[in-house]
Amino acid sequence: MIDEIFVDEELVNTNESFEDNVFAQNEDIKPKKKFGDVVFNRKVKVFAKINNDGFITEINSDVFLKDTAGFVQIDEGVGDKFVYAQTMYFDNPIIDEDGNYRYKV
Repeated sequence: MIDEIFVDEELVNTNESFEDNVFAQNEDIKPKKKFGDVVFNRKVKVFAKINNDGFITEINSDVFLKDTAGFVQIDEGVGDKFVYAQTMYFDNPIIDEDGNYRYKV
């Protein structure tokens, strides 16, 4: 476990939240909502584009998609896996080392 963290040579109190430390000195940059209030405390929908062979060619969440036309909802849930579906939903990238799609529905 990390007991001390330094940011710009200044000791950060690890007992306080990251936001409290980062924004304590500059109220102008403090976000209106805490990190995660909107995204992480609600169910997030995961969408995928699927080619004619049934392989997933693109994956994303409704957090980042403004238009879901051409996508199919494949899952829904809470947490980073769902929010950051592009990089965290599957154990491996959707395209393998040879350039082939890896996941099929």
